[in-house]
Amino acid sequence: MREEIRGEIEKRIKRLEALAEIIEHSNLKETPEKPVPKPAPGLLWLYLAGGLAWVIGGLAILYLMRARYPSVFSLSSSAMAVYVILAVAIAIFLAYYFFQREESEPVENRHVLARALIREFYAPLRDAVENNDLDRVRALAGRLLDDPVVSRAFEVLGEGNPKLTAYALYIYASREFVSRNEIREALQRTDNRLSKLLLKSLLEGN
Repeated sequence: MREEIRGEIEKRIKRLEALAEIIEHSNLKETPEKPVPKPAPGLLWLYLAGGLAWVIGGLAILYLMRARYPSVFSLSSSAMAVYVILAVAIAIFLAYYFFQREESEPVENRHVLARALIREFYAPLRDAVENNDLDRVRALAGRLLDDPVVSRAFEVLGEGNPKLTAYALYIYASREFVSRNEIREALQRTDNRLSKLLLKSLLEGN
């Protein structure tokens, strides 16, 4: 069973290495010889917010001037509607921009996450399992919960639920203090093959 566990870890390492290499190769091919200057992503929201403030401010000023000097500023309701529509459009685009930044992981960063997950989690786990170093397994379970890069990479790269995997690792590392019922319960809850193999090895006594 230990060889099967090691094989599963190796398979995941190779998959992540292949993913990182494909993305890195793709990035090299797509890099232009003369990059076109463009605004920094972090400043885009400033431009959008500034545009929204300008439209709303202009609309407010025109409304006040029209109310105070109706004979001079005879702005039609249709023109006012144009300002309102423009303000709403910019607000929607601004909200969409922040939603995209929160919900989507840039493709160009996935290779960084893959390398980090191999280095910080899977490679040490492989060594810990081979040497039956349960203290190190327990430490890696804690890293999976506490390290935001490792837990984020685990989710983004489709490795499973980091909390459930960490729980399975804690059970594996604390085999002398858990019952077979606890192991079976953890086995039912876990959502990836590696965790299942680790827990099955405890039930089979390997």
